[in-house]
Amino acid sequence: MTEPKYQEFSKQEIPVEIRDENCSIVVIAGETKQGTKGVINNDLVAEDFNAFVYVVDGEISILEHENKVFYDNKKPFKKGELIVLGKGSAMGVYAQQASQFLLIAKPINEPMVRGGFFVMNTKQEIQQTFDDYWRGRLAE
Repeated sequence: MTEPKYQEFSKQEIPVEIRDENCSIVVIAGETKQGTKGVINNDLVAEDFNAFVYVVDGEISILEHENKVFYDNKKPFKKGELIVLGKGSAMGVYAQQASQFLLIAKPINEPMVRGGFFVMNTKQEIQQTFDDYWRGRLAE
């Protein structure tokens, strides 16, 4: 694993891509299909990356490549929810109201298992994390 690092940019330094009157994208890292590049230089999200989306505000639906709704429940994901993405080459995001989300991706070459607001590598680690959480041991 690499050491974490901190990069700070002002709001004025971070590009915003305007798609239409209802859609703007703040591009922090990577590059959009329209060519807007973020201030953090890194690779695009590759098909083999582990990726997830965190809903910061509002509600979003995640669409796969051919506009199929991601997951079978077809309910929008709400503020505070974490969506672990499967492998794929494209996705779309649909929002019926003003919404904000983070797309996070990294080629960690490890499995991802989600349980509530925890993301670990195995179901056993998720169970241990919940046990630690309920016993107040996460801060140790």
